Amino acid sequence: MAILGVGLDISQVERIGRILSGPQGERFAARCFTENERGCCDGKAERFAARFAAKEALYKALCAAAGGPFELRFQEAEVFHLNGVPKFRLAERPARAVAQLGASIHLSMTHDGVGAAVVIVEAAR
Repeated sequence: MAILGVGLDISQVERIGRILSGPQGERFAARCFTENERGCCDGKAERFAARFAAKEALYKALCAAAGGPFELRFQEAEVFHLNGVPKFRLAERPARAVAQLGASIHLSMTHDGVGAAVVIVEAAR
């Protein structure tokens, strides 16, 4: 296996909390997070911050893997947990692009004052 791209991002929980509780909070949440994610986060800023960081890290890793810009909208990548392990569920368009790279995606995220995430895009060569 070969690493095609790595992405890292950090989001301040306090900042995400301010945005969510502000006048544009609902609009921000609806633009950046799927309905499933909004339900899973249960209004907790640290959960939103970790998912926001995960999506930003995914974008960075996919740009590196693709060798240039990679179009990815926030709603096209959903963070979910499978047996306690964070994973991405991609919409059809980015999923096709990842399949063309012959890649798999690995995600690790945490939150403790900041939401942080690392994404590795890996492929067989």
